[in-house]
Amino acid sequence: MSRTPRPDLAAGLAAPAGPAADLGRTGLAPAFAALVVGALAMGLSPVLVRLVSPEVGPFASAFWRVALALPALLRAEKLQKRAARQGFDWTDLEGPMDKLREEMDELAAAGTEQDRIEEAGDLLFAAVNVARAYGVAPEDALRAANRKFERRFRGMEELARARGVDFAGLTIDQQEALWTDVKASEANKAP
Repeated sequence: MSRTPRPDLAAGLAAPAGPAADLGRTGLAPAFAALVVGALAMGLSPVLVRLVSPEVGPFASAFWRVALALPALLRAEKLQKRAARQGFDWTDLEGPMDKLREEMDELAAAGTEQDRIEEAGDLLFAAVNVARAYGVAPEDALRAANRKFERRFRGMEELARARGVDFAGLTIDQQEALWTDVKASEANKAP
């Protein structure tokens, strides 16, 4: 079944007038701006359009178009960069490090599960800021840390197997000794 476009909608999108003519200067994504222009041209109340598109005009947030669907770590970095563009950023490396320590203390003092969730989030957000302050992409750094942890953990499992022991049956101290052995082995292989 094919659909025929409604002429009234096509006409509304083609001829912005009045307040709609100003939308080209708002920084809206072109497709969304076209929808807003069409809605205004068809007589939809500018107030209603404003409710549907709160980022129009001089009240646009620095966070406009930072996608909610991004992975949390990447979104935290983008939010911080946007805030920094507005001057809301540390001027030295000590500021983000102090904030990270503060968030660690707050997590340790959190009394309820909800408080722990909130403080753990604040801690992770602060850690992203520290990485950013050092010029490190947090997403790349965490991927590398994940690979390193997985490689070392697999090395521990292999050492336990080679020694004829059940890894899961070892005490934490015995597992830590395997971790140390794997790290030492990696250090000896490094160029």
